[in-house]
Amino acid sequence: MRPRTLTLAAASVGAIAAAAVAAAPGQRWMWQAPSPSIVLESTVALVSMLTAFLVFGRYRQSSQLADLAIVYAFAVVAAATLLPPILPSLVNADDGEFVAQLRLVAGLVSALGMALAAIAKERRFDQRAATLVAALGFAVLAPVASIVLVVAVDTDGATHESIGALRLVAALLFAVAALGLTLRAEQSRARGVDDQLTTWMAAACTLGATYRFIYVLAPDDPPGFIHIADVFRLGFSLMLLVGAAREIAGYWRSVGVLDERRRIARELHDGMAQELAFIVTQSRRKPDAIALYRIAAAAERALDESRRAILALTHPVDQPLDEAIAQTAEDVAGRAGAHVRFSLVEDVHVSHKVRENLVRIVREAVANATRHGQAANVEVTMTIGADGLRLRVIDDGHGFDPSSSPGAGRFGLQGMEERTRALGGRFEVRSHPGEGTQVEVDLPWSA
Repeated sequence: MRPRTLTLAAASVGAIAAAAVAAAPGQRWMWQAPSPSIVLESTVALVSMLTAFLVFGRYRQSSQLADLAIVYAFAVVAAATLLPPILPSLVNADDGEFVAQLRLVAGLVSALGMALAAIAKERRFDQRAATLVAALGFAVLAPVASIVLVVAVDTDGATHESIGALRLVAALLFAVAALGLTLRAEQSRARGVDDQLTTWMAAACTLGATYRFIYVLAPDDPPGFIHIADVFRLGFSLMLLVGAAREIAGYWRSVGVLDERRRIARELHDGMAQELAFIVTQSRRKPDAIALYRIAAAAERALDESRRAILALTHPVDQPLDEAIAQTAEDVAGRAGAHVRFSLVEDVHVSHKVRENLVRIVREAVANATRHGQAANVEVTMTIGADGLRLRVIDDGHGFDPSSSPGAGRFGLQGMEERTRALGGRFEVRSHPGEGTQVEVDLPWSA
């Protein structure tokens, strides 16, 4: 979903709710429910801490003022939600009055932080100095200033108009944050970066503006009551939670992609690069017929390695085993003009190691059948039973004597056998001259 679409959808829901509250000024928009109120406060605190933690991790990589401002904003929200049970005795304040005052102050501070994050320019700066200033501010200045403001603001004596004005300012700041973060997410999307956390944070800010505006239209009672605006406050936290979950999922996907690239680079080095080095070395000498044969075989193997790397880069990391085997066999057989038939158990998911080794075995078996055996038809079957997984590659080629297979063919058989043993399986080749070949791999299903 595009960032602007998600933000507009959240804003539309908020606008409808605000209009409903405004249309019924005499309606009581709150219900006494102490237990749900505690759950709500706990949810807000935990989600705010999680969001602050995730954005702090991103800030350590980016050194951007915007990320630091978001960390500060959500840290303030989390602190303001967790501290009310502790601080009233320190400031000699009434519980209900103190919670209302602290929430009002924290709302303004967090709204200011989100608005600053939305309008801040993307520019790197000294991370250590900024982090030190922010930590001192949060550890010393913010609590002192909050206590002073809380003590100074008398919510019982203040008019609804003055409190409403402060909430309206916070609502406007969150609206600015929603607009700015949406634009930032759209810009990231245009650069090919899907910033899910910013996208959902922008939409959440619209609900943050909504619930503060509804508080202006229908002022709330002391804690222990569920206000209609609290529904949107919960929605604000849930949207942040979705964004956090998608950010974490994206992180693990990126880790998987990085690992896959490293694996492919390592295999290209061990495979294609070595074959090309062999070709270069042999071509510098005066080649005879045997050397030319070896050069041609090495070139074919290097070409196979390059095609395999391209397929690995273009296919999903979690591709089912049956799909990977079918694509590989069709690719190799198709280049030789051979026909391939399949009988595969569908939607089989195995570990990356198992899938990669089985795909390489199938590639080598089909290549041997078409190149050396001149097979016109190849059959690939995969069954799963009580004994485990069984994979067969059967062809109608010229066949050979496995005990005396020369050159590249023998090298390919050894490679297939070594891969099977590495998986804890059993490898067998059945063939006779003029009778075709059957390659069979048996693996325990626990693999």
